Order: sequence, then structure tokens, then C-alpha cells
Amino acid sequence: MKVQWVSPEEKKRLAQEKENLGSQLKTERRRKQELVNLLEDLRSQQLKETIQTKLETLRGKREELKFEVGKKLGDGQRFLLDSLLDKQEGFDLEIFDKNVDRTSRAFLRAQDKLQEIKDKLLAKLNSEEIEELCKIQTEISKLESSQSQ
Repeated sequence: MKVQWVSPEEKKRLAQEKENLGSQLKTERRRKQELVNLLEDLRSQQLKETIQTKLETLRGKREELKFEVGKKLGDGQRFLLDSLLDKQEGFDLEIFDKNVDRTSRAFLRAQDKLQEIKDKLLAKLNSEEIEELCKIQTEISKLESSQSQ
């Protein structure tokens, strides 16, 4: 390798050029980070809109099914549908809790209460209708949970 000597003026010019390039690099890195942040925001917004759309669709399906199933129940039993959905939501929240002990008294009690309401509804409804309501409620709970995170 051949060593070249540089004049003081040339050295000063090269140092200035190096400083300018370093400054440009920092500017470009900031711009790149801003673009990455913007892209993440857009993806997050898109995901939220997708979740919101799914939630609205599922809530509509739940209300339609509730209406159809409610026609089969007497006036004195319609409250059981709301109770079923409330208990299913509570049970789902217990399950979604990563630290839930499935042998704990609270978990087993929630499971028993849910089953108790399902059993009461079986007198007028078939198990597929009940399970469909529970499934939709679980999907809604999952989406709401993911939306709040």
C-alpha cells in the first residue's frame, strides 16, 4: 500500500467532507426512523380498523342470534340469554388471564355458573344454538381484549 501525504488544506477539506457526510447520515437515519414509525402507526391503525370491523360484524351476528333464540324462550326466560353471554364473557376473561389456575375455586365457580345457565336454556334451545352464542361471545371477548392491548 502506497502512503500519500496530504496537504493541510486537503486534510481540512476532507475533515469537513467527513463531517458533512456524518451529518447527512444522521439526517437520513432520523428520516428512516420517522418512516418506520409512520409505517408502524399505519399498520396499527389498519389492524384496529380490521378488529373494529370484525367486532361490529360479530356483534351483529350475536344480536341476530339472540333475537332468533329469544323468540323460542318465554318472556320470563329471555334474561337467561344476557346472563349466558355475561357468564361466558367472565369465563373467557378468566381463561385469557395467563396466570389463571384452572383448579382454583374462582375458575371452577365461573365454569359451573356458565354450565348451570346452559343447562337451564337446554329446556327450550338446542345445544348448537347455545354453543354458537358462546362461541361468538368468546370471539368478541378475544377481539376486545386484543383491541385494548
